[in-house]
Amino acid sequence: MKFHSHPSGYAEFSVADDNSDRRFLESVYGWGDSDRPHGSAVMLPSGRVFARVVHPDASFEAMDCVSVAGQDVHHWFNEETESTLPGFAARHAQLFGEGTALRVGRLRVGVVGCSGTGSPLVEQLGRLGVAELVLVDDDVVEVRNLNRIVGSTMRDAETAPLKIDVLARRVEEMDLGTKVLPLPVRIGDGPAGIAELASCDFIFGCMDSSCGRDVLNRLARYYLVPWVDVGVKLVAAEAGTIEEVGGVVHYLTPDGDGLIERGVYTPEDLRAEGLSRADPAAYKQQVEHGYVRGVAVERPAVVSINSQLSSIAVTEFLSRLHDFRVEGNGAFAKQHLSISGGVWTHAGDNPCPQELLKQVGRGESSPLLGMPALGSAGVA
Repeated sequence: MKFHSHPSGYAEFSVADDNSDRRFLESVYGWGDSDRPHGSAVMLPSGRVFARVVHPDASFEAMDCVSVAGQDVHHWFNEETESTLPGFAARHAQLFGEGTALRVGRLRVGVVGCSGTGSPLVEQLGRLGVAELVLVDDDVVEVRNLNRIVGSTMRDAETAPLKIDVLARRVEEMDLGTKVLPLPVRIGDGPAGIAELASCDFIFGCMDSSCGRDVLNRLARYYLVPWVDVGVKLVAAEAGTIEEVGGVVHYLTPDGDGLIERGVYTPEDLRAEGLSRADPAAYKQQVEHGYVRGVAVERPAVVSINSQLSSIAVTEFLSRLHDFRVEGNGAFAKQHLSISGGVWTHAGDNPCPQELLKQVGRGESSPLLGMPALGSAGVA
């Protein structure tokens, strides 16, 4: 990608740019690097960036969107594409402005995990009017899920549809224009779903799984996608007492620290969870001998608490599009909410560890995301 600036603010590629791009990128293609696209981008004094692909035959193709996944998330769309604010979003525009409301209506958002926190989160994103939702979950609805999956019914518990299909039905019933792509896969079991998530503008992780979180950490770095992780912590004690009610919402940038650096999980957690999936008998034996910590399978779930953490996560998404904070977004990489303790704290992130910087922006690789377990399938 060739970058240069237009200090005058001229918001188009000039004739001089055309000649320069053709000469320079013709040479790049001539080096034998013709199996992948190359591009040219211009930055204006306002910070806006517009870009185009320069094909091997020296023809140009405008890029639909340029995004920056930092503490504030920016999107600059091709000016040739126009949008009209739908009537139901007028109240959103009263707070965030028409520009931000229109931008929400052009974004593709991924949600990995569509049960406790994922379900109320999808409900909110649909009513915000995002352009498309990519829903990832391979589990089906059971009776025990009816206390928290929005739109689920006893009939669903009897027929056991996929959770993603129940949520897709819910969004479609809204009839607000949001498209839904349901993907019945478990993230991390293979390459399935990686390409669709890599093409999202924003991702929400709503999983208990350490392995799934680790895959999203890598995906965000490799493909420069900002994301939010939602975690609920409910700890019940004996005799009906409650030890803790709360949760954590993490906002993560591709070039910042990840969940493993923030102590959400450890390499040992990844090993134990991977063993529990691959060889349950060996896993049980190692737990009994104290070699690994047990992976909790069943956890308490309460719809009001799940919804509260989901709302914080969605508001975090909105704040990154339109910063409304007195301190600025940089101080809110991690938000810890203790409902039982009446405490809500926040903290900033740290730079990406030096050894992981090589993952940032790497994109397609073999093995995929640097993980042999995902195979060698690339992402276009």
